Amino acid sequence: MALRQKCRLHLWRQADKQEKASMEMIGTKQAAEITGRSQQTISRWCRTGRIKGAEQDGVGSPWRMPLESILKMVRQKN
Repeated sequence: MALRQKCRLHLWRQADKQEKASMEMIGTKQAAEITGRSQQTISRWCRTGRIKGAEQDGVGSPWRMPLESILKMVRQKN
């Protein structure tokens, strides 16, 4: 395999890994553990739109949010 092809393959794999990591969804319990806040606070942030990409199947069902959104919040805090 030519060097140029190896570089393209490597870049493609890295982009694929980053895309999968950004698509990873977590629940309120995991988000609470990461942020040091309560699950109720995380749920409230989801309801008010503070957490980008947070979603819920229906009223009363658990919230899911992208891990990357939570990590960005933590980074901005520090």
